[in-house]
Amino acid sequence: MIMQKEIIKRYMELNGQPTLKFISKDTQIQITRVFRILNGHEMKISEYEKFDLSIRKKLCEKKTYKNITGLQEIAKLCDKELSPNSLKDIEMFMNRKLRIKSISYFVNN
Repeated sequence: MIMQKEIIKRYMELNGQPTLKFISKDTQIQITRVFRILNGHEMKISEYEKFDLSIRKKLCEKKTYKNITGLQEIAKLCDKELSPNSLKDIEMFMNRKLRIKSISYFVNN
């Protein structure tokens, strides 16, 4: 349910608190089902994917990648959008930075 709440929150933020009718048309999910989902009923995987697709389209459309702040948000987006090789490169870079930090700690103390 945590993932469901997160995707609904992100969808609502990107679309400016849209109406049920808008959400239904945008996601191709029946309006009564959208109502139930927004009121706590568990999403089906296909519904989750429809919300996710709509979010990704909106991000690309508005080119809002540059507006995403915070390491966790960027990490989530990278995890969804980037190839495994790219993710491995990022992981290696972060590990290198941590090693440099630990080495400089020992040198300075």
